[in-house]
Amino acid sequence: MPRFLMSWLLGLGANAIALILAAFIFPGFTLTIEGFVIALIVFAVLSALLPWLVLNPAFFHGLLMNHGVAQRKSTLLG
Repeated sequence: MPRFLMSWLLGLGANAIALILAAFIFPGFTLTIEGFVIALIVFAVLSALLPWLVLNPAFFHGLLMNHGVAQRKSTLLG
């Protein structure tokens, strides 16, 4: 199983456990089945999309920036 999928599933399980614990610990926190499923779906979608949306542009921006630095070095040295 790919590392991303395994970490995503573990995070989803941790979120499920956290919701159940919050229902037991906090007196005003009520948990219904529908709310539990919706919260897990929201957590799952956001945890899958946010790292890609945050890291992907930064990765490509870093590549472009490094290419520019390497090009300047070769111009100065050559």
